[in-house]
Amino acid sequence: KTLVVGGSYVALECAGFLTAFGYDTSVLIRSVPLRGFDQQMASKIVEYMEEFGGTTFIRKATPERVERLDNGLLDVTFQVNGVEKHDTFDTGLRGLGRDPATAKLNLASIGIKVDANGKILTDDEDRTSMPNVYAIGDCVKDKWELTPVAVMGGKLLAERIAGVATRRMDYDL
Repeated sequence: KTLVVGGSYVALECAGFLTAFGYDTSVLIRSVPLRGFDQQMASKIVEYMEEFGGTTFIRKATPERVERLDNGLLDVTFQVNGVEKHDTFDTGLRGLGRDPATAKLNLASIGIKVDANGKILTDDEDRTSMPNVYAIGDCVKDKWELTPVAVMGGKLLAERIAGVATRRMDYDL
């Protein structure tokens, strides 16, 4: 029995394959699944995962604490609409988003601008505020935090730098 905390793309993807492998999987979501995506489609995905996949969704829930019991299980305490609840799980997975982890790089010391959260500011060709320094992926402000997007962005950037193409990543899809 597995608890997935979060309603992100990665959280729902993992919950989906865990359920498909036959594991009893629950997803604990604080607000809306797939924030930033079309909510009508997000609702259809959740509906499908529940009805046909067998994934359980715990909505409007906030995790409070996790304690390992003597038998190895995880005792999870969470709030649902202000009511404290408990359940036990074999495993847990945190799918709550990503932090850019740029603070230790001290990017400001070489002139690279970041926002208050540490996200790197880039132009539409992935250039930072420092000449010949580029950034792609989750560390960049106002870009999709999805692995396939970062992979394609990196490929297109490499082609531009190598001079074999001029196509840029379209982040406004």
